[in-house]
Amino acid sequence: MNFAAQSRLRLSQRGIGRFVCLGFLIWAVVLPPVAWAQTTKGRKPGPDLEKLSGKIQEVEFKGKAANLIIDRTDGGDPLEILVTPKLKVLISGSADSALLVPKQSVVVRGAFESNKEWFAKRFEVYPGSPPPTSGIQPEAEKGGAYVIAGTLLAHENGKLLINAGGKQVPVNFEQGAAPEIVVFTSQLELAKVGSPIEVEGSTRGGKFLPQKILIQLQDPLTPEDFAPRKPEKKAAPPKPATKSKKDKGVKPVPSGDEPETPPGEFDPDDPFGDKKKSKPSAPPEPAAGASSRAGQD
Repeated sequence: MNFAAQSRLRLSQRGIGRFVCLGFLIWAVVLPPVAWAQTTKGRKPGPDLEKLSGKIQEVEFKGKAANLIIDRTDGGDPLEILVTPKLKVLISGSADSALLVPKQSVVVRGAFESNKEWFAKRFEVYPGSPPPTSGIQPEAEKGGAYVIAGTLLAHENGKLLINAGGKQVPVNFEQGAAPEIVVFTSQLELAKVGSPIEVEGSTRGGKFLPQKILIQLQDPLTPEDFAPRKPEKKAAPPKPATKSKKDKGVKPVPSGDEPETPPGEFDPDDPFGDKKKSKPSAPPEPAAGASSRAGQD
């Protein structure tokens, strides 16, 4: 083999070696992330969420926070949770039509139109918060039904006027059926002992960390439950007794003598003023000359 042929062989071997190295590099760098992506596909980032249910066994309010002790339905140890304003809390309960007042955020579900009028049976009230949506949208779960959401403008005799996305929409109670009114709020002070509760969170380091709390109230809600509560006024401590201006002018009385009551004041020891009327008179002085006669005797 001549020199030229040997040179061409060496170059071809070098090219093959570089190609093999490049292929190995691609396999080592690109393949692992792809395989990792395939194995982790469908997994949720972070720890798995858990749901614990039970009933409120004890509730203690501490300012804007509350300490809840939950009796778990799975038979585990009671769960103690400190609920702060940062934690997501949703409280729901039934109510009557008295809570359908103007300026409340409402959501009407299952609404249908008949003779150019809207009718519905379920009404949701969100006191103190905007509705989840605003306007009229088809309800996906019920064919032909709609969701009407907005601010309640008026309510009279089972007929509501709702501002839904800038459009005034009249909605009537469904005829022949009692309206179903549900309240959703985050006012933690409405939580009561015995209410069913569901807590969603995760366990880290052997400690359960709640992320969301759902509480179902058993007693129907009334407008009084949302009325502003006046803070309780604490009774002021009694003021120490102070001497009057008249007391300052009374001079101390020597021991054994009784003080004389100033004129016009009530003396409990002399209610009728007898002491002032009858003062003991001084003993009579002996007559002149009596002492001289006694000396002569």
